[in-house]
Amino acid sequence: MIWLHIRVNPAGSATAVQTVAEGTHARIIKGGKYVSKLMITSEEVAKIMEVSKRTGQDVIRQLNEELKSKGFIVKAGRAPRKYFFERTGLEPEEVSHAEVL
Repeated sequence: MIWLHIRVNPAGSATAVQTVAEGTHARIIKGGKYVSKLMITSEEVAKIMEVSKRTGQDVIRQLNEELKSKGFIVKAGRAPRKYFFERTGLEPEEVSHAEVL
């Protein structure tokens, strides 16, 4: 699998693209900010599931509660991307990272 680094300028157009080999911790640059591909945000969840931002936040909160009850360390507002796809039954390949951003 190849990940893309995409720099998006404030106008919304891509200004640079770089491929990264599988096994590395790929990051996508958006508006000068790095977005981890290991963790998923409520905004991404909302776009993927086609729900409101609030519902995306609720999903992240639920995932984090499940992980915390299992003894994992969690970060508010983010959840492991792999766990999100596992729990929702979606396949990461079904979701285009460019669409999410």
